[in-house]
Amino acid sequence: MTRIALWLAQHQLKSKTPARRLKALQRLRTALNDAVVALDDKITIALLDHVLTDPEVEVRREATAFLGDLRDVRTLPALIRALSDHNEAVQEIAIAGLKRLDDRAAIAALVPKLSNGTPTVQWRAAQTLKSLGWSPQTSTEQIHYYIATGQIKHLSAFGTDAVKPLAELLRTASTEKKIAAANVLGEIGDPVVFKPLQNLLRDAEPMVRSAAIYALEQAGCREALPALVVALRDSSRSVRLVAVAVLGSLGDAQTVEPLIRLVDDKDWEIRQTAVKSLGKLGDTRAFPSVAKRLDDTDQEVREVAADALGRVGNETIVEKLVMTMVDAHGGVRQAAARALAQIYPRWETSERVQRMLPELQSALRNRDVSVQNAAASLLKRVTRTNADGSALALTTATDQRPSPLVTLVRELLADADADVRVAAAETVGRMQLVGCTEKLKAALNDADPTVKLAAQNALAKLAAEEPAAAGSKVVFLSQAAPPVAAVSSAVADVLICSSFGEVLHDRNCRHLADWLKTLEFILPQAEQLGTLMTLGTFQRLEIHTSGARVLILATPEGSVMLRVKNDFAIVPALVGTGISDALKTQVTEWLRHAPTLRGVLLRGLRFTDQTIVCDVDSRDLTAASLEQAYRVVADTFQWLLPRQLPSARLVWRYDRTTLYCVRRADKTILGAMATAKTDELDLSSLNQQLAEFQNLAAV
Repeated sequence: MTRIALWLAQHQLKSKTPARRLKALQRLRTALNDAVVALDDKITIALLDHVLTDPEVEVRREATAFLGDLRDVRTLPALIRALSDHNEAVQEIAIAGLKRLDDRAAIAALVPKLSNGTPTVQWRAAQTLKSLGWSPQTSTEQIHYYIATGQIKHLSAFGTDAVKPLAELLRTASTEKKIAAANVLGEIGDPVVFKPLQNLLRDAEPMVRSAAIYALEQAGCREALPALVVALRDSSRSVRLVAVAVLGSLGDAQTVEPLIRLVDDKDWEIRQTAVKSLGKLGDTRAFPSVAKRLDDTDQEVREVAADALGRVGNETIVEKLVMTMVDAHGGVRQAAARALAQIYPRWETSERVQRMLPELQSALRNRDVSVQNAAASLLKRVTRTNADGSALALTTATDQRPSPLVTLVRELLADADADVRVAAAETVGRMQLVGCTEKLKAALNDADPTVKLAAQNALAKLAAEEPAAAGSKVVFLSQAAPPVAAVSSAVADVLICSSFGEVLHDRNCRHLADWLKTLEFILPQAEQLGTLMTLGTFQRLEIHTSGARVLILATPEGSVMLRVKNDFAIVPALVGTGISDALKTQVTEWLRHAPTLRGVLLRGLRFTDQTIVCDVDSRDLTAASLEQAYRVVADTFQWLLPRQLPSARLVWRYDRTTLYCVRRADKTILGAMATAKTDELDLSSLNQQLAEFQNLAAV
């Protein structure tokens, strides 16, 4: 570019045509960047400063970019003035130019941009301030800096000071930021958050409206109840569902009727949530509507209905709840048992239940095995047997029949597993189960020394709690209870439930809800597995984890889950992504050449692509049942993983057979069905074979 051409370009900046002015600027900028000609910096800066007032946005953008290219401290005032341009792009380019200057003199002009302008301008200003070594000095600056950088979750620490900036943010923010802002407003929990959150209920995005409802619940804004009732008719299913749930926490008498209308909704999840919310509110007006849901087609609706009836029901529903205790699904049966305990504590010994015996007996003929088993357990619970074997109904309140816990613990004291006997003895001592005294005395002769010691300790505790003779107020030191022997039990946690899921005893179960869910999941799985593989009656599942063995036992009286500490090796990490074709072939060949073992009836592999290889073609076991059985095992391994029970080995014990299952890191499963008679099984060789499978590596 010649001097004449340069002069011409500068002259064209005064043209009345925007396109010519823009082209002239571009020619000047190119000349400078290509070092074709050296410009007079002072003249250039002054010229560009003047151009910043050009009415054409494209010209102002080009001039601002030109100023940034100069990297001259004398451009600082002009770039700062460009920060006030009404066009976002000009402001962004000006901030970029100030960042190149790296001059802290720009800080004072950049700080206001944290709260002014578009989100992009605010973010760029924050990044430039950070590069200049600036940090917020006041709570207001901190709030605006967190908003500009998207760290909205930090604002809850500022309390009500953050409400106004968050309310302003809600007007222009993206969906993600609106949701984050709503969450923070809910955490702040002050009444001042009600108005901005209520405004969000009219947002176009369903996710934002849902977040606002959750936030109103968290903040405890009962002023929002009328708006939440309106939200029950929202066009979005997800918003309606959230509103129904939140009304259960925030609602009062005025919300009961709107919720009752939703109990018959065609959407099962809406019905379920409405019933649950009515249960939380505890208003007896909901009783008839909730009671109808005991016959719902969806098991989860039936379950929450039974639970809700424990709060809104009365004795007129007792018979219906008793029949619900033979529902096909365990969760429904457990909920019905809990409700009966709340509504009619002495239901087991009532004449009303006695009159229902024919109905319960008819349930024994139901096609569903779960219903049959539930009916059998319930009949055993509400009847006792005479010497001639006939059933005698319990009709008196003075009946001294042992409680389900006592009956169950008596069985556990005679269990084949020493750890179970120890847990039972410890439970007797802790729960003061005097009805187990005779069984406990028999345990003093147990072959296992830890069982003997646990029984000794339990008997000592029972003796220490025995009341003095009637009318006696004298205590003789010579008759003091024997000292309790020191013992370090390997049994860490114990949970004992009735056959209907009622918690009879728990020890050290810090995550009781998770343990109950585990029982609720495992028992139907075990029942299904036993049916598919014709294994017999389920007795227990052993879950081998690192450092512990978890036992889940099932008896007619109830179920038990306990964790026994042990020095097991770390189980393989179950994080594999799959098995290659080569390794799949190798594992299959390994099974083909693995020697048969005494007492092992069948062995099979299941790969991650759900294909199965079995070493025995049994006519009693169809391919379809084998596929379903392996799916049950794989689901159990996977279900336990996120529940702090990662296991590489499961042992399913039934009365006739035992199923040993191990899973490799690549999620390939080896199952071995063996006889339950230990004297007929080469268990040592089987364990070696299972370990060999887990450690088999690619060649």
